[in-house]
Amino acid sequence: METVIYFLLSVLDSIAIISLMFRVYRFPFWEYFKEILLMAVIASVVSYVVRVVLGVPALDMAVQYTLYVLLLRFIIKVRFFPALLVGAVGYLSYTAIQFIVYPLLIVTGVVTLDDGQAIQGAGTYIIQITSDMVSFIVCWFMYHFNLGYACFVRPPHDFDLKDKMTGTNLYMAWAVVPAVIVIFSTLYWILNHNAHILIVLPTVAASLYILIYLSRRKDFGL
Repeated sequence: METVIYFLLSVLDSIAIISLMFRVYRFPFWEYFKEILLMAVIASVVSYVVRVVLGVPALDMAVQYTLYVLLLRFIIKVRFFPALLVGAVGYLSYTAIQFIVYPLLIVTGVVTLDDGQAIQGAGTYIIQITSDMVSFIVCWFMYHFNLGYACFVRPPHDFDLKDKMTGTNLYMAWAVVPAVIVIFSTLYWILNHNAHILIVLPTVAASLYILIYLSRRKDFGL
């Protein structure tokens, strides 16, 4: 039963992350819902293998981000460069939401510090479900107020076209490097040095802010 719950909540987590990716960049969510559901199932199976079967949960975010980029590329048909950016912004957005939800749940006594490090358990499930619900609310808010960026054309992309690494695209290429490093290292710090969450949060927020700023700049054709 624990495995079923883990899998279902992991699918919900993945849908929340992909929803943020699609909403921030104005990709058509419902048009690709079947593909998104397939992506979520694949990501959940891989997450279970990494966390439970292989027993290396610290690698989960790195593996998941890489997987999302590949799934965006081969299932949603997004070119590789936009996939790197879309994947990073979506994943960092969800991570930032978790970093806000998690301390609030601790302060209110709903969960404990140990719940944030656990793979399964009631407290862990509460953190997941709350983060997912907040993510969906954020997506609804952005949709309702027509927020987001159209700096990347909606998929499927024409793979014969190449992304020129000049101007804002070049800045984005440079900015995605530290963002990926943050994604790859965040879960390690959370699982092994929980007290450092106040250090990790600013790096997540700063990386997300820079990518959002550059996306806005690109949206205006700068």
